[in-house]
Amino acid sequence: MNTRVQALQKQIAAIQDVINQKNLAKTQNQVEQAQQQSQNVEQNPLIQKELNLNAQLSQYLLEQTEKTNTLTQDELRMRNVLDNLTQTQRTIDEQISALQGTLVLSRIIQQQKQKLPTNLNIQGLSKQIADLRVQIFDITQKRNELL
Repeated sequence: MNTRVQALQKQIAAIQDVINQKNLAKTQNQVEQAQQQSQNVEQNPLIQKELNLNAQLSQYLLEQTEKTNTLTQDELRMRNVLDNLTQTQRTIDEQISALQGTLVLSRIIQQQKQKLPTNLNIQGLSKQIADLRVQIFDITQKRNELL
């Protein structure tokens, strides 16, 4: 069972990596297009100003996409660690209950259980990723309005 979970976690990580690469490539392409447009336009100051703004927004969007990709990968790794810790804790709990009659072994396992990390500070990670996705959406909308 544990081997299957690890294999599925690797598949999820690989799929997420492909998604991240595609998002990044798409955003990079949009940045390049914005830069090309600003170079190919006549020297009308208003159009040039809007194209420069579009290029800046595209660059910012690229940076935020990279940041989102990094946070998504971190969240996936943290979930895997948390799942492994949860499984370890379940195993320890089962061993403790099986050894209730053996006081010394029960104490040793209880001490090991207390050494397990309990808080990995991942509560804010999902909110941070969601906020970045909303921000990317808003910037994309604004950039599309400029086009």
